[in-house]
Amino acid sequence: MTEIVPAAPAPASGRLRQAAADPLWAVRQAGAVARARWDLRACQRLGARARLFGRCRVSNYATIEIGERLLMYGDPVRGDLNAHDGGRLEIGDRVFLNYGCSISAHTLVRIGDGCLIGQYSIVMDCDHHDPDGSEGHGDPRPIIIGDRVWMGARVIVLKGVTIGAGSVIGAGSVVTRDIPAGVLAAGAPARVIKPVDR
Repeated sequence: MTEIVPAAPAPASGRLRQAAADPLWAVRQAGAVARARWDLRACQRLGARARLFGRCRVSNYATIEIGERLLMYGDPVRGDLNAHDGGRLEIGDRVFLNYGCSISAHTLVRIGDGCLIGQYSIVMDCDHHDPDGSEGHGDPRPIIIGDRVWMGARVIVLKGVTIGAGSVIGAGSVVTRDIPAGVLAAGAPARVIKPVDR
């Protein structure tokens, strides 16, 4: 059963003004909160003020924990969150997941606070097959994505990778090895291009 964390009190005057000026905006926001609570109900923890515009498929056979203020788009293409048997998926506070994202944890996938993940990105800590063609799913290894990482569209993060806090991963990159904090990395395989000023 999902634990719904109560929202901390916050100044609402800006949101109230916006709702009064645009009632349809308020209805869409309320619908996104309700959709998040429904589609993400299989998660062990769902932080306050999570919003989902569109749909998300959740397959939870172990543990999925989501922090506060998740913003997720599942339209025009739904997202996928998967925790396989023995796996743990942790998503921090104020994370943005664009449409078509697929995240799969066989052992551990941890996404830090304030991360921005572009559309059609894939994060998977397992090969989903053995190279010899047997029925196993390969050897899973944890993925750690630090706070405030920005991943462009169609980024693929493979098993055993750590991406340091504040780094930017260019669109279409395939991350096969660790990326240090505070850099721009891009390519297939991704390599460090330069430090970022954020």
